[in-house]
Amino acid sequence: MEVGQEVKGVTAVDRVRKGAERGNILSSFIFPTLPTSISICGIQHLERAGNNLTLFDSLYFCVVTFSTVGFGDVTPQIWPSQLLVVIMIFVALIVLPIQFEQLAFLWMERQKSGGNYSRYRAQTEKHVVLCVSCLKIDLLMDFLNEFFAHPRLQDYYVVILCPAEMDVQVRRVLHVPLWAQRVIYLQGSALKDQDLMRAK
Repeated sequence: MEVGQEVKGVTAVDRVRKGAERGNILSSFIFPTLPTSISICGIQHLERAGNNLTLFDSLYFCVVTFSTVGFGDVTPQIWPSQLLVVIMIFVALIVLPIQFEQLAFLWMERQKSGGNYSRYRAQTEKHVVLCVSCLKIDLLMDFLNEFFAHPRLQDYYVVILCPAEMDVQVRRVLHVPLWAQRVIYLQGSALKDQDLMRAK
């Protein structure tokens, strides 16, 4: 296999992985809004027989209810819409915290592996960029142990630039207290100029 074919394969895998990440982020936004939209439309539809709430009043009621403020100025008057509100509250208490936690986790993981080594740090602190195509745990442990054992290198940061997504084993190694604050993992390739600029 030639280098050009290997690079094309890596970029295709990158595109698929980034598409999956976008899908996860999009579903994390859509899934919490779906119960809210159903509740707004359901309350507005069910209240046509009684209080005749407008769509804005239904939106206002759902936002006030989901945020647990509950002013009480707009309330459902007939039993089907009251039942819908009870179901809506149970769904909101179960679904929304899970979705917001997943969204926060996705954002933090993206920041960890797709962020930049800050320019301020690059100007004020010394660092070494370790470019690898495949990260082996035993080699990484050996490198970090030997690197940080040297007295002159203990003030340095190690920026790991790797095209693979950080897996559980790498995450465990990077959380070892000896170097947890001194090692930064960036997902990217040494063959791409923009990734090298992120790590410089």
